[in-house]
Amino acid sequence: MDGPHLLGKVALVVAAAGLTAFGVRFYRRQKAGALGGAISMPKAFWLPFAIYLWFVVAGVMGLDPALPSSVRAPFLALAVSMWLRGAIEMVMLYGTKNWKPPYGIAHDLFTIGLMLVVTGLWPPAIAGGPTLLVGGALVMWVVMVASLVLEIVHARTFFLVVGPRTMGDAGIWFADDEDPRFLAINRRTRLGNIALGLPTALWVLLWLVS
Repeated sequence: MDGPHLLGKVALVVAAAGLTAFGVRFYRRQKAGALGGAISMPKAFWLPFAIYLWFVVAGVMGLDPALPSSVRAPFLALAVSMWLRGAIEMVMLYGTKNWKPPYGIAHDLFTIGLMLVVTGLWPPAIAGGPTLLVGGALVMWVVMVASLVLEIVHARTFFLVVGPRTMGDAGIWFADDEDPRFLAINRRTRLGNIALGLPTALWVLLWLVS
């Protein structure tokens, strides 16, 4: 089986650079009073990281024939689910302004269930022992499911603090650095960023050199 396609490698590098720049700019813009309110530094990392993980990494893994088709399936399912959600969520945030965390929680639970169902195709593909890339895919499957679980925890605890005030022109969308109500949320987010960011970075390096 051939190694990862060059196009996927380019996408990983370009997206990483672009989303890093986006994260810095977004953090500064929100601090200046943009719609949605100020965002904390841990959340300013989590947002582009989650986009990178779910939209880009999952998409590359789901589309690249360097992995067996059955191994690719749950990553493609995750990516497609998030691509659709992204389009809908942007309309609800910036257009109708009626997005609420329970919507995201329901979608995350649906996506986890979808991944679990599709992962049932894996046993025949890895019966002979996983290659290095397939072994990396197993690790990334855990990372991605864990990231969805963590996002559910983030959304639930945030909703408990702000309630329905995520909607309307004065909606609060992010935990900030100043409000003590968000102290625990930001601390947990920081730990999650490290725990999930490191294996993701290692996988990207593995994919790029394969």
